[in-house]
Amino acid sequence: MKYTAAEKVAMAAAKEILTTEEVQLLYSIGKTSLMKLIEERAFRVYRVNGTGNYRIKKSDIEEWLLRYPVESQEAMASQAAAYYKRNN
Repeated sequence: MKYTAAEKVAMAAAKEILTTEEVQLLYSIGKTSLMKLIEERAFRVYRVNGTGNYRIKKSDIEEWLLRYPVESQEAMASQAAAYYKRNN
């Protein structure tokens, strides 16, 4: 049975343990980028039977993603004002 992209995303979102393909789909990460992150051990992965087939806990991916937030313009302006106030 063929699933639409939306159905695949919905099915992946409901799972706790994801395949690399599901991680790519759910988090918009390219295959090459994901494999590089796996090689760099950016987060835990579980190898299936010693093969190149990996499984990744959704919570591990989300924890990794939240480690590198991009500050909003408002937050950056606030930090700049605080810095200026301290140093002038």
